[in-house]
Amino acid sequence: MTDGFPATALSFNPADPNIMDKPPRPHDEPIITKLVFLRYLIIGTYVGIATCGIFIYWYMYYDWALDGHTLVSFD
Repeated sequence: MTDGFPATALSFNPADPNIMDKPPRPHDEPIITKLVFLRYLIIGTYVGIATCGIFIYWYMYYDWALDGHTLVSFD
């Protein structure tokens, strides 16, 4: 969960095959725009909720698994 934002950025942004043919960006142009930040926030939230949800389901409700893990409760 610690590298969620970098992993999301690397996995959802397609590579640009002509990156070396383009001139550098202006020095005052932001690296992450508002739209990109919103996109990362939505995807990161989804990935975090899904990861925690699967973890909670596995250890609280999935009692028919054959790996021998014990169920826990919120108490």
